[in-house]
Amino acid sequence: MFTCFLNGYQIPDKWPYSEARLLLKGPIVSTEEQPEIKWTAPNEEGLISFLVDENGFNIDRVTNAIEKIKAAKDESSQGW
Repeated sequence: MFTCFLNGYQIPDKWPYSEARLLLKGPIVSTEEQPEIKWTAPNEEGLISFLVDENGFNIDRVTNAIEKIKAAKDESSQGW
């Protein structure tokens, strides 16, 4: 294994460099019509259930983040 000198990450011996380079230089892009993305209010109960109950996140931090998301949504919808 080779250690990247910048971050200390271990790079596997058989890493497919040429394939990775091709993917980065010419990503596969869908030619299909792009779906419409609609900005909606966050599902507060679902977020709290998933983050706090299932994954042990701090309830105060999750609640504050939800409030920031709601504030950002209100700001972005004004004037459009």
